[in-house]
Amino acid sequence: MLMSEGYSHGGLIENTVQDEVTAASSSNSYLNGDRLQFSTYDERRGWWVFSSRYRVVRDSNNTSMSALVYQAAN
Repeated sequence: MLMSEGYSHGGLIENTVQDEVTAASSSNSYLNGDRLQFSTYDERRGWWVFSSRYRVVRDSNNTSMSALVYQAAN
């Protein structure tokens, strides 16, 4: 599952970068055995006990979410 604060539901199909994309998991498998995988890195944001860990999709700051999904699927 991919997430981002900057994308609206309608904005997902547009090929424009709207915000950085994070992933709940770097890969997932379909029922037919095919696999969708993203290149990710883990990053801590925030301060001390208020910090959180994010799994950021590489190049999502300059590649649209729809392009990231297309690249991972093909």
